[in-house]
Amino acid sequence: MKKRIITLFIVIVLFLSCTACSSTGKYFIRSPYNEGSTQLYGAFDTIDAAKICLEEVKQLGYVVFDSKGQVAYHPFDTLAQSRILWQAKAVADYARTTGYTYGNATVNPPYDLGRTQKLVSCDRFVAWAIFYSGYTKEHYEESRLGLYGEKNLENYLIANNFTRIDNVEEVQGGDVIFVGDSHEHYPNLKGFWMEYPDHVFICAGEVDFGSFYRYDAGSTRRITSVQPSKEPLEYPGKEFRFAYRAPAELP
Repeated sequence: MKKRIITLFIVIVLFLSCTACSSTGKYFIRSPYNEGSTQLYGAFDTIDAAKICLEEVKQLGYVVFDSKGQVAYHPFDTLAQSRILWQAKAVADYARTTGYTYGNATVNPPYDLGRTQKLVSCDRFVAWAIFYSGYTKEHYEESRLGLYGEKNLENYLIANNFTRIDNVEEVQGGDVIFVGDSHEHYPNLKGFWMEYPDHVFICAGEVDFGSFYRYDAGSTRRITSVQPSKEPLEYPGKEFRFAYRAPAELP
């Protein structure tokens, strides 16, 4: 009886060892938050194989992890950019499936999810995704973090150590993009704000030359569609002005 127990114990140890070895050196495509329930594909034998597959889903925020649970590769300059895309997708899906329409909610969605109004606009959407990515410094509940005013979205990004990008050729997925100008809002805006961008969204990476994925809540049509969309980064009248990129250090 004792020999049988010892033999059984050895078999179990060998089985567990083989199972562990089978995943050693493997790579996995997962959420940037490394939640086990959000693993997208099975194990890859090489990191190059994982990278190839990641190209199809990087706009959703996925990255590559190794068998030790460490980030082995992220497709943009910072891991934070993928975290922002992950949250942007989650916010876009939530707004679409729960009946949001376009409008300026009186309280930022990060605080009440707009349950009482179900309204979201381009700037509120970006603030929502950025806030849920962990960037909460200088977040004012009553400011609504719109495009305009002292406590605006750009100042919020600066306070959270985002880097300004002025060259459209340098834009990547996870960047916050400002386009257009606000002359059309006259006489509601005066002075500096008339020259300020009038639209903002989150770029999700280039698809091919001149075409990009984006998360955008600039209209009810956009909010009720499956995102990210696939379209040019800028249009006539909505030209690129500048962008902001999350810092390498995670919040």
